[in-house]
Formats: sequence, C-alpha cells, structure tokens
Amino acid sequence: MEEYYFTQELPFSKIKKALLTEFIDFSYDNLDLWGSKPVELFFALTRDQDPNLHSAGYVTGDGSKISIYIEKRAFADVLRTLAHEFVHKQQDENGTLNKMESGDEALQEIEDEANAIAGRLVRAFGEMHSEIYDENLLEHNKFKERKTPS
Repeated sequence: MEEYYFTQELPFSKIKKALLTEFIDFSYDNLDLWGSKPVELFFALTRDQDPNLHSAGYVTGDGSKISIYIEKRAFADVLRTLAHEFVHKQQDENGTLNKMESGDEALQEIEDEANAIAGRLVRAFGEMHSEIYDENLLEHNKFKERKTPS
C-alpha cells in the first residue's frame, strides 16, 4: 500500500512535480513516516476546491488527507506548508497530539514544533535543490534535471 497518493492531476510544471515527489520522499525519510497510514495529498488552486481549507494547509483529524492552498504562493512556501502538515501527521501517529493538554499554550507548542521542523526540512532540501527558490526557472522549465548524489 502506498503511504501517500494524489487524487488529482497535479497543478505544477513537470519540474515542480519531480521536485515535489522528491521532497515528499525526503520528508518521509527525515520524519520516519514510511509505513504510516496512507494520506491523500491535495493541492488547491482556489479555496473553492476544498471548503475546509481556511489557512495555508491542514491535515484531517484522522490523518487521511492533507490539503495545501497553492494559488499565488512561492513553491518553497508550498513545500514548507506541506512539511508542516507532515509534522502534524507524525505528531498524531506518535501520540503527541493525543497527550496534548487543551488550551492555546499547548496548541502553540505543537504549532511551534511543526513550524521549526518544516523550516529545517525545506532549508536542507533547498541546499540540494536551490531551484525551489527560483520561480522563473521552475515555471519556464529552464532548469536542467540533475541527479542527487548518493
């Protein structure tokens, strides 16, 4: 069974699709999410495409779907939001969210952790693929694919 899947044609250029898939695998490796319950990944061009999308992204309470808003956002920021939601998925699966006390302070700790780890993941991935920060290259397919060193 696949750990993640798409139920839509991805609204990205060929290069962005390849980088997105590599980033997802990179995140799964770093967050040890392989073998976790499957999750649908949805990328919304408009808020109308997902009526539950009230922020940059969210993961459902049961962890079965992650939805990311992408209109007029830099690709690196979309990746950061995706990583943030992957951290919440990890927090849910390791029981952190269940142990959380109610209240804004406890919620803020969970959000701070997701923000910090997401930022580290994007920075590390960006060191290997600086093109995630160059929308002109990504949109116009001027980037030449390169192999990641093993």
